Amino acid sequence: MKSTFTLAAATLVFAASVAFAQPPSGTPAVPPVKGEGQPSPPAPAGRNLQVFPADVPQRNLMNAMQAFTAALGVNCSHCHVPGNFASDDNPRKNIARGMMRMTWQLNNQTLPAIEGLGETRVSCATCHRGAAVPALEPRPTPPGALPKQ
Repeated sequence: MKSTFTLAAATLVFAASVAFAQPPSGTPAVPPVKGEGQPSPPAPAGRNLQVFPADVPQRNLMNAMQAFTAALGVNCSHCHVPGNFASDDNPRKNIARGMMRMTWQLNNQTLPAIEGLGETRVSCATCHRGAAVPALEPRPTPPGALPKQ
């Protein structure tokens, strides 16, 4: 059951990071994921979006935030000032922005440039695995998983 939840959370985080992360300037932005045919509530005034597109629907933004909390095993106050989500007073918010840009660059520039790699993608959960601080050691490779040389 836990592995199913982890896989679902990783998939959601990946989708959110690819859908919302903006590329470095001069590169086309990835369009936000469309809602499920339902109109999104209007965006609240005072949003401070620097990586997400300014017009991202509130529903999509909240889905992405929930995916981040699942991937890192944290709550909103880990990156946001309680009661003032637009504030930049919590330094972790800028770290999260950098991580979103890094994930976008890996998925849209670095990994596709590796010949023969295929459709490999990374997300917050790739490294964080449900922990605020990423594990330093990679997951052990199951016996027989690597090709013989």
